[in-house]
Amino acid sequence: MKFSLILATYERVTEVKNFLRYLNCQDYRSFELIVIDQNLDDRLISILEPYQKRFPLIHLYSEIGQSIARNIGILHSSGDILAFPDDDCWYPENLLGRVANWFDGRSEISGLSGCIKDEEGNLYPGFSTKSGFIRKHTVWGHSSATAIFLRSELIHEVGRFDEALGVAPGNIWVSSEDIDLIIRVVEKGYNLFYDPSFTIFHPNPIKDGYDRISLRAYGYGLGMGYVWRKHHFPLWYVAYRLSRSFGGSIISIALANFSKARYQWLSFMGKWDGWCGK
Repeated sequence: MKFSLILATYERVTEVKNFLRYLNCQDYRSFELIVIDQNLDDRLISILEPYQKRFPLIHLYSEIGQSIARNIGILHSSGDILAFPDDDCWYPENLLGRVANWFDGRSEISGLSGCIKDEEGNLYPGFSTKSGFIRKHTVWGHSSATAIFLRSELIHEVGRFDEALGVAPGNIWVSSEDIDLIIRVVEKGYNLFYDPSFTIFHPNPIKDGYDRISLRAYGYGLGMGYVWRKHHFPLWYVAYRLSRSFGGSIISIALANFSKARYQWLSFMGKWDGWCGK
């Protein structure tokens, strides 16, 4: 079983170095790394060169855009399993071997999702501690592009990433491109399984405080709300998710945590506007 790891990267060097260092420690070696470079310079050339002889590495270029880059990577992939690590995440050394063993003998299951933890081993907010099959209404909290492993034949059936979603110049819906893809997989009747014992590590942006990520909250909320509308999520589900953000903002104000309240309010407004199509 061969993995194709599709890494879209922009304006990061130290983080890419870290990913490569951990990837080179994998005890399972049947993989290729496809780096989709969106930088306007050659900053990654010297970073990638030492690894060219250690494992198959394909270095490609694309215009800026998360979904655009991943779709280019898919077109150049040759693996049985596709993965989409973020350029600032890292894999524990036994991850790919464990995933390969998990897929072996489970031909009826088309994808595996792990969880994301921060540098200190804390589970990312929203991720479930319980394993189980992923359903349309449980996609959030059970999957992320960073932690998903999909059989490559799925893409031929459900299509690639929606390039109107995800971070890119001019895109309004700057998130949930991965969730959209996973929902399409589930809607086609494929079985995806969530198991939090499979861990991918990723820095938690909330650790640096809510002020730094507040401006991102509205755009991310827009993408989430848009996906609710695109996939016809029921009103009860939308109301529940909106109430959590709205209620969280009120509680944070009561606790005088105004930076968190602003973050949650912007998230609420983004989700509302995205769902309404504004």
